[in-house]
Amino acid sequence: MKQILRFSVLGVLLVPFALARPHVPPNPQAQLENKVRKELVELPDYGVYDFLAFRLDGHRVTLMGYAENDMLKSEAGKSVSRVKGVEAVQNDIQVLPLSRIDDSIRTALFFRIYHQPSLSRYAAGDGLMMQDPFLRPPLGWQNTPSNTFEPAGDYSIHIIVNNGNVLLLGNVDTKMDKDLAGITANELPGVFKVENLLTVGS
Repeated sequence: MKQILRFSVLGVLLVPFALARPHVPPNPQAQLENKVRKELVELPDYGVYDFLAFRLDGHRVTLMGYAENDMLKSEAGKSVSRVKGVEAVQNDIQVLPLSRIDDSIRTALFFRIYHQPSLSRYAAGDGLMMQDPFLRPPLGWQNTPSNTFEPAGDYSIHIIVNNGNVLLLGNVDTKMDKDLAGITANELPGVFKVENLLTVGS
């Protein structure tokens, strides 16, 4: 009986402490940021050859980055404008110029980077293998124009090509991985300049 009484008293004493715990309200700005980010990442046409970013000023969103085509730029603007809490959208996404040479560089660089054993894990789906059918359209790379197929999904290393100049954007785990991606891009024939802006760590 004494033991039961002791537990009862302890339970009574714990209740005020539980009630006194401060309630931390959710941060509306952080919630809106997450909604906008999710909307951009899940765009069906967003892939490894694009890089979308944004700035949030209150309820106003400024879209930035690079899109391989104007359709993605338009989709991004419309999609974000529908997010609850967004009152205005300024679309400053740069559309990359059409170029068969740039398309060839994109395709070749995608293969060179994502087939590196230490970099393949950064592909969408946590890694791709050379024999993975996801890497190839139905007719195979050799029989399909390079501008008709883009590896879609959320890639960690984004490959932006503009008139033979390569910009690497995204995030990797180590400086060694960042350096390897940069070296791989620099070794590709036809590339004029490489700017490696990959960030290291989360």
